[in-house]
Amino acid sequence: MNLSASDNCPGVTATEYSIDGGANWIAYTNSFSVSNEGVTNIQYRSTDRAGNVETIKNLTIQIDKSAPTISLTANQLPFNYAAREAMRFPAWRASAIRLQTNTAHR
Repeated sequence: MNLSASDNCPGVTATEYSIDGGANWIAYTNSFSVSNEGVTNIQYRSTDRAGNVETIKNLTIQIDKSAPTISLTANQLPFNYAAREAMRFPAWRASAIRLQTNTAHR
């Protein structure tokens, strides 16, 4: 993550961020990484030379490291399927196939 701040008059003296709901603030001196799976809430703020503290800003990051899953189920059609169709198509083509995917993002 890269943070930058600017101020019109006296200039910015510090920028800090928190990843634990504001319980602890870390002085921002260099870029940092967020790599934990799940939801991470980042709060950040800056202070200018006059002592004015910026309103806290929030950024939510969602990381999903889990690969999508897929399952395949093949069921034979009922035996009493029309005889002419059964003769016309090989057994492997007379199957009902259901494809189910799970690609939900958290």
